Amino acid sequence: MDQVGVNVDAGPMREIPMGTLDSLPPRGGERQGRQHPGATTTAPRAAALTAKRSRQSPFIDRRQDMKTFNRFATRLTRPWLGILALLLGGGAAVAAPSPRGADAPPATGQLIAHAQAQAEWINGQSAGPATCPHKHRHGLRYSVQRLDVTRFEAFPTAINNHGWVVGYSDTVTGVMPTLWIGSRAYDLGSLGGTVGYAYDINDAGQIVGFSNNANGVMRAFSWYRGRITPLRNLGGSPTSFSVAWGINRSGVIGGTSAVPDGSRALAVLWRKGTPRPLESLGGANSSVLRINDAGFSVGVSNDISATQHAALWTPTGEVVDLGAEAVATDINNSRRIVGYTFSGTTMSRPAKWYGGVRTILPTLGGENGAIFGINEKDEAVGFSQTAIGLERATIWFGAKPVQLDTLLDEASQGITIDAAYAINDKGQIAAIERLPNNRVQPLVLTPRRCHGK
Repeated sequence: MDQVGVNVDAGPMREIPMGTLDSLPPRGGERQGRQHPGATTTAPRAAALTAKRSRQSPFIDRRQDMKTFNRFATRLTRPWLGILALLLGGGAAVAAPSPRGADAPPATGQLIAHAQAQAEWINGQSAGPATCPHKHRHGLRYSVQRLDVTRFEAFPTAINNHGWVVGYSDTVTGVMPTLWIGSRAYDLGSLGGTVGYAYDINDAGQIVGFSNNANGVMRAFSWYRGRITPLRNLGGSPTSFSVAWGINRSGVIGGTSAVPDGSRALAVLWRKGTPRPLESLGGANSSVLRINDAGFSVGVSNDISATQHAALWTPTGEVVDLGAEAVATDINNSRRIVGYTFSGTTMSRPAKWYGGVRTILPTLGGENGAIFGINEKDEAVGFSQTAIGLERATIWFGAKPVQLDTLLDEASQGITIDAAYAINDKGQIAAIERLPNNRVQPLVLTPRRCHGK
């Protein structure tokens, strides 16, 4: 242990009546499932995003696509840590655009009403017992549902407690923020450009992310029931970027925003659309990555020497240093924090923080690993390397790592799961499978109890 900081405590859709979403209130004491990237603060080198990603690993893939936006980073500690920074300004709400294809209609309040049918399917899957040929100490198996991929490939980033998944999809014209209800993908639209990402969703169905506008400026947005709204940036400059990474049950949004002269990109919280800058650890760049329901947020901040630190912000705005060369990717309502530490550009280790104490967790036998999400049951997901160097999706039950694709039910046998990015309080996991053609297939894993458990 390292002492750091201070002590701080699917099936077919059917028509259902409109208004169903409104009848699904946030669950008391629960938080939405999360996923999160780690990052140093950056912005664009090029106006357009290449559709081809590095194939080295899923750990790199999801972040490599943002490297084309890097400008503000003073150093990249991993090839994929430059996903922050991207350009923004203020403005009025914009209606969702027309569909880009029959298989990816724009998501609206009416389409989202189908969520009840999805919830019924999920409940049926998770409630039904699984056959476990060999007794397993955790007493569960996972059923796998493949999510629709409308064009080239798609990545999930977060899952809420209703089983709705958000992420992004490659399309003919670019990359679009995407919502999955059941297995079906819905295009969330953009702010006028061809590049956009959805990165978190709460139980009310509010989604946050970022998109470029018609001028190529990357702007944070919120999305709700078919309406995408750009968020104000610090200082209101139309040429300054911002990014929204996380949202909590109350609708408080966390992310980063550049100041008007572009000299700094600061961690911010948006409340009712108004950005509030947070303290940093002395450096020019910082970002909130996730926020819990009590208002504690985690992310990254550079110090005065531009070294990246994991950071915690209290509800009053005080910043707590969680240690250098680290990223805090998620926090639950018990203030258990997850993420990873890194060394140079090649090694990362999965980490948890609680009460100011950092613990490096074991991997599947290899050197590298990272945790991206945690739920209220202290189940954490990410990836780690096996003893022979393969990267595989991993779930940590407490401190014990288990390779996810060894826990699949009979119908899902043979699927190799490369990485897991989010887990909700029901234990559902948003993950990816690497296909034989090297493309990425998004998945939802739903837990099923073994017979007799």
